Amino acid sequence: MKRPASIVTSERMTAARKLVIGIDEAGYGPNLGPLCFGASIWSVAEGDDVAGMAERLVPFFQPKPLHRKGAWIPLGDSKVLYQSTSDAVSLSVGLLAMDWIRQPYPPQSNSSLSHCLERWLEPTDLARLALIPWYSDRWDTAEEDSNGLPLPERKDLAPILSDFLAVDTLEQAKTHLTESSIQLLAIGARAIDEQEFNDQVASKGNKSHLLSSVSLEWIRTWLERYSGELAAEGTFERIEIYCDKHGGRNRYQGPLSQVFPETWFTAELESTACSRYVAEWHGIPMTWRFTAKGDAIVPSSLASMVAKWTRELFMHRFNTYWQNQIPNLKPTAGYPVDALRFASEIAILAQQLGFEKSQWWRQV
Repeated sequence: MKRPASIVTSERMTAARKLVIGIDEAGYGPNLGPLCFGASIWSVAEGDDVAGMAERLVPFFQPKPLHRKGAWIPLGDSKVLYQSTSDAVSLSVGLLAMDWIRQPYPPQSNSSLSHCLERWLEPTDLARLALIPWYSDRWDTAEEDSNGLPLPERKDLAPILSDFLAVDTLEQAKTHLTESSIQLLAIGARAIDEQEFNDQVASKGNKSHLLSSVSLEWIRTWLERYSGELAAEGTFERIEIYCDKHGGRNRYQGPLSQVFPETWFTAELESTACSRYVAEWHGIPMTWRFTAKGDAIVPSSLASMVAKWTRELFMHRFNTYWQNQIPNLKPTAGYPVDALRFASEIAILAQQLGFEKSQWWRQV
């Protein structure tokens, strides 16, 4: 099992702390490709307002696309940093930089987004997807996405960061986090492939229930990984968890109680904008927020970046696999309408290769 990053012991970090988890998903609506999740886990001063974290991080971190030799690290809603009309550089650089800040390593090390993903992805997901032909490939060079734009999956860390960040940006940003008493503890990813998605929907009844179940069970996993620190007196005074709304749901006591049967959750607010619950974990006060369009909150922003990039990497592999089989096949993002076009073009070959439709097509 992965172990959390050690808690820093500098004087600035020994004041009362709270554990903050942000989680988001990408690929909820498509018929093709995996449903992906991202998580970011932080240690923050207990009295700090997480909603105002983005303002405190300016100018070293900014929620906007990067220009060449930018003096900030892109950190924001993935839909802003990565669009169909722009390339993947801002998302790539942002994630590589945050991974370096989390645990600095020599720039000349063999590190790339693909290596990051292998570290972030849950081992069970990594093992399962490695057995699926269209997700198992590893690219030795930087590839291109469907718009002919760079998709630096295997490209080394140093050239990407040195090409697009101004000198000392990484060190300045890391120092600013430390001086702000903010520490990024961990980054995580999950990827639910098509067959697993279909099996879980059949088991849980619909994809909204699947989304809630996977998200909440994963958060419990993270809390258990930090159980030692949470149990240690004075390490964390509070836990705050930030989630996106799950398929428009406003009430979460049921799903929370199913995943945490030993815990009582009190609803403080249940609305279309935000649903908020309080409880305790290891005797520590815990607050859960399910917020519509909550990607502006830094922990959720980084989670959305991880989820989006995980989805994009696996869709790139998915498209490349089928394009290698069928000449002139136009790639797909997997969303309805175009997914039907793509499915009609690969269906006969998929059957000839021995794949059931449930292995590559999400039924809902």
